[in-house]
Amino acid sequence: MKEFFEKAVLLINQLIQTRTNQCSILIQLNRSKETTALKFKIKNYNNWIGIIKEHIANNTQIVDKNDITKLKLTDKLSSNLIDLLENGKFKDIDLAMAELKEIEKIINTTNPEPQGSQSASHSASHSASHSASNHYIVDTTKIEAQPKHIDGKVRPSDKRGGDIHDLCYIHDIGEKTAMKYVD
Repeated sequence: MKEFFEKAVLLINQLIQTRTNQCSILIQLNRSKETTALKFKIKNYNNWIGIIKEHIANNTQIVDKNDITKLKLTDKLSSNLIDLLENGKFKDIDLAMAELKEIEKIINTTNPEPQGSQSASHSASHSASHSASNHYIVDTTKIEAQPKHIDGKVRPSDKRGGDIHDLCYIHDIGEKTAMKYVD
């Protein structure tokens, strides 16, 4: 069963490579929490390789999934080894590849690459207009709602009415209180 463990090591190395690629893209996107989580996973994957190499050295025999559960491995490693025994692959690799593709889509939408086959003037004007549209994307999660008692009211054109309206809008106070401050 040395081949089984060697295939597991190859798949774990592939998983490490995929997660490392994800990590480098997430660093570019300034997503520190996700990067930290991926670094932790990569560290665990390296530990898995050490555990599997111990079993290769001990010449551990695997016939069915009961043999894997008897090895006292982590839950995730044992589930991946069972998956390898039954299906010939890790589910984690498919999940990691899907996550990597999603992250690559995000980075491609935020940093579009200019096309080399276009003329210089056309690509310059296209990239200038395209980059200008990308720089002014509004983050809607940071927009505060307008106070309900002001919603739909038009700002008066006279000085006193405008000041009252501004106080009501900015400080979210009522009209009578705003009148006291203006007068």
